Amino acid sequence: MFRSRYLLPIFNFSLFSGLLVCQLVIDSSFNFWMLGICAIGAVVNLYCFFVVSRDEPVEGPRKSDLRSDDKSAIMSDLDQEIVRRREIEKVEKN
Repeated sequence: MFRSRYLLPIFNFSLFSGLLVCQLVIDSSFNFWMLGICAIGAVVNLYCFFVVSRDEPVEGPRKSDLRSDDKSAIMSDLDQEIVRRREIEKVEKN
């Protein structure tokens, strides 16, 4: 659904922190429930953002496996080419 995995935690963090700031600045009477919920929401979403940003991409290990397979295929092709050229050199010497 979202193209970036950082979008949802950042959006939620900005929403809760914005509500917290508005609650502190605009309202002169403190509503402790609203302050608590906004603070908890901001902290939880900030934690989720750090967890998401620390995790490795899901496709990372598969790409490295594909790269190693490609490298091994290229190396085997090069080995076959070396053997073929040596045979050609032997034929030319005779």
